[in-house]
Amino acid sequence: MPIPAASGDFAAFFPMLFDSIRPVSGTNGDVDPSDQLNQYVRPTASQLASWRAVFQSLLAGDWDSAHLQAQIISLTYNVVQFLDARTDRTYYVLMEGLPGDIPVAVDHLSGSVTITDPLDPRRRGWGTYVFDPRPQRALSFSAPHLFDCFRTEVQAAEAFLGLRARTLLLAGTDRDQNTADSPCDQAIPRRPFREADVAHTAESVFQMAFEEIYLSDATTWHLQFHGNATCPVDVFLSNGVEAAPATHATLYALSANIAAASTAAAAGGPDVLTVDVFDGPGDCPLRGTTNMQMRFASGLPHASICHGNVVGPSRFIHVEQSRVARLAFPNDPSTTPGRNRGVVVCGILATFPLLVL
Repeated sequence: MPIPAASGDFAAFFPMLFDSIRPVSGTNGDVDPSDQLNQYVRPTASQLASWRAVFQSLLAGDWDSAHLQAQIISLTYNVVQFLDARTDRTYYVLMEGLPGDIPVAVDHLSGSVTITDPLDPRRRGWGTYVFDPRPQRALSFSAPHLFDCFRTEVQAAEAFLGLRARTLLLAGTDRDQNTADSPCDQAIPRRPFREADVAHTAESVFQMAFEEIYLSDATTWHLQFHGNATCPVDVFLSNGVEAAPATHATLYALSANIAAASTAAAAGGPDVLTVDVFDGPGDCPLRGTTNMQMRFASGLPHASICHGNVVGPSRFIHVEQSRVARLAFPNDPSTTPGRNRGVVVCGILATFPLLVL
């Protein structure tokens, strides 16, 4: 039995996907409790072990096996072969439902709900994962904080498509959707991490995907987009440890290239993005050190990421951005030619070369 197939404008798939996910009003400690409807289902240990096998099949290009394996875990999940009619490229999408037929999110009375029956039709909220079988750059993009980090989900999808990256990882719910806290390290009093926050919960399908993709080769760089109003700069890049030019050349090159792209787009004007790298104790405190993907990439085994510490540099870059660096020019009135998400992508493009095919 062949896997499901779809065709159309693949870029238009993402707005439909995001519209199917309920955002939670507010952020940090000011979340609206009436929006926390516990729509994220906590996966069990056996389900997570099975999801590892799904991602291994996907990375091997065995799309049919991956589809069957996913269906054994939950019939709500499919591997879809999507032909982009606009570009004639084919993508493989592990998603809940089908394009144009995504199951409606279901409310639960409390967090930490599990669903073990694969025939149960209720939506799980475990995320969407896109694979390009013929990528042009050794890049993987991810957005774990849909809506809360405003527009980062759109930014990640645009970067994936525009740069022909290998993979794209998108969370399946708002990070604050569930009332239950994550069992991993908390950042209280700044903000509580909930169990639906896949950047701060070790036992998630998102984490299984990241770990298998990260381990699948030694060349791909993994960029994860975040948003904040804390850093004094527009784009703050961190590898989790204090950087030095001799050991973090890619990090510094990305910083310089984003700044150069912003300056070039501003055409001599002063309105440019400010960019910095974590390389000193006085830098912005948002360095991804409590991020589960960062911890794993740094060398911690999975069993240690929940309460461990970043141990060294890696191919994972935590990208903190001001609001304007996540917005599109000229669609958003607060942007300028030199200050928008397009120049961030241009900086990434200048940093990571085309693959030699």
